[in-house]
Amino acid sequence: MIKVRDRRNAQEITALTMGATASGAEVVVSGNLEATIQNLIEGRESTQSAFKGHSFRLTQLSPDEIVGALQHLQWKDGMPTYLYGEE
Repeated sequence: MIKVRDRRNAQEITALTMGATASGAEVVVSGNLEATIQNLIEGRESTQSAFKGHSFRLTQLSPDEIVGALQHLQWKDGMPTYLYGEE
């Protein structure tokens, strides 16, 4: 059950990062997944598009949940990417 939660958290981190970045919210800390996740937990506001003024925020994750999610993430093209099917 924990592995499923970790994968789901990693997917949520990836999707939220992509949406936030596309709308101008500065969440990505290049090369630093933990800092990027922390930005998502704190929340960042969009600066453009239909989401201008919308806050992109990840639900609170415990330190253990962050470690678990990191097992399913990698950097690709400057963004956190979910590792599909990785064990």
